[in-house]
Amino acid sequence: MVVCLCLLALVYAISGGGQGRETESRGEAPSAPFRQPNVLLISIDTLRADHLGCYGYARDTSPHIDTLAREGALFRWAIASGSRTLPSHVALFTSVYAPIHGADLPNKRLENRLPVLPGVLKDAGYATLGFYSGHFLRPQDGFARGFDHYYNCSTYVKPGDEVVHDVIFNRTPGPDEVPGSTNPLILGSLESWLEKPPQEPFFAFVHIWDVHMPYAPPSPYDKMFPQGDGLDPYERAIALYDGGIRATDEMIGDVLELLRNHGVLDRTLIILTSDHGEEFSDHGQMGHAKTLFDESIRVPLVMRLPGVIRPGLKIESQVRLIDVFPTVLEIVRRPPPSSIFGVSLLPALDGRKKDIDLPPAYSSLRTLPGRDNPPLRSLRTSRWKIIERQDTKEITFYDLTADPKEQAGVAPRESARAREALAVFREHIKLLDDLGDTEGVAAETEAPEKDPELMERLRSLGYVK
Repeated sequence: MVVCLCLLALVYAISGGGQGRETESRGEAPSAPFRQPNVLLISIDTLRADHLGCYGYARDTSPHIDTLAREGALFRWAIASGSRTLPSHVALFTSVYAPIHGADLPNKRLENRLPVLPGVLKDAGYATLGFYSGHFLRPQDGFARGFDHYYNCSTYVKPGDEVVHDVIFNRTPGPDEVPGSTNPLILGSLESWLEKPPQEPFFAFVHIWDVHMPYAPPSPYDKMFPQGDGLDPYERAIALYDGGIRATDEMIGDVLELLRNHGVLDRTLIILTSDHGEEFSDHGQMGHAKTLFDESIRVPLVMRLPGVIRPGLKIESQVRLIDVFPTVLEIVRRPPPSSIFGVSLLPALDGRKKDIDLPPAYSSLRTLPGRDNPPLRSLRTSRWKIIERQDTKEITFYDLTADPKEQAGVAPRESARAREALAVFREHIKLLDDLGDTEGVAAETEAPEKDPELMERLRSLGYVK
């Protein structure tokens, strides 16, 4: 049975009812007129959480991000919905998993049928602008929808990028830049926009590519961290990767200073995250879009907004990138669209709850025919993780309490705990399969609240309270 994508009131049930309504979310009427905050969403492509100081990394890669975390809240276990740029960003913008949104291969795109975060905020009166770089987030990939202005901040532009809503910065890289670097263009473009002055409230999306392969940070960051004796390619790659993080961190510091200088920093909700991580032979692979181990799907998530988000919070509950969309909407007090699958994290951010009880985090990796890496999907809780190879149906269970680096996977038949986890996994997979068809594109049929059986399944799995 194929069920409707438009989940109609599902998000209200997920969030405990009416998370976006102006007074109910806090249980009382505001004491003063509410001023909507600006929103700055920063996505640092390919940034794994455990290479930042605020997540315990030994190298000094992220002093400005660490400060941002101290002034706001840090989610220690944020899980992306996949290990590839396109489907993970689509999930971030729509709060919908890949089996439903369907943009899970390089030849797919973000379709118009799904509400997107910039569009919802634009309808709420926000000025919306985006600064993107790299492949897969181009207007032709569907990401310009909802933005008043959508700027290409890649160092150089390939033919075909000149499309509607896309401002092209076509120039030769400078001496300290490499093909694909974006930091100078993003910073200059954002500064020019802020000097107008900007219309408020605004939503700005900043997508940064500089941590991504080919690991070529500009000087002095290319030699900032020891590269070993040259015999270990992973050691050199990690040193360059970390240099790219530090270069990007400096740019983040410049962005925060821009906001401060223009008097909007403390009335801007800042969210910093990534679409996926990166592998350095943690499990015998290099790069990303190859596995669903934590080095590929555990990402940073930091939020700051004085007066709303308590500073210095470190939230241990596992959360998901699909939860960013409803969190933003509750903070700006807007009702969520009925299609979203995520849950607002505001009760943990403002101190109402120490822990958040969410459904497990689902991730998937679909591959093109003929590629070496198999299609995968996983389900993760704070205690265990199951990864399924979809072509062979081979399933591996990981006890994250005893084996946090996922080195000792077992077949579910080998332990009672694994068999219990497998039953949960199958229930969630069946639900997602029923919500989307084999191509991941949902049909427009009747709403789920008219289907008692489906609503009971949603309720039993934690999607409905």
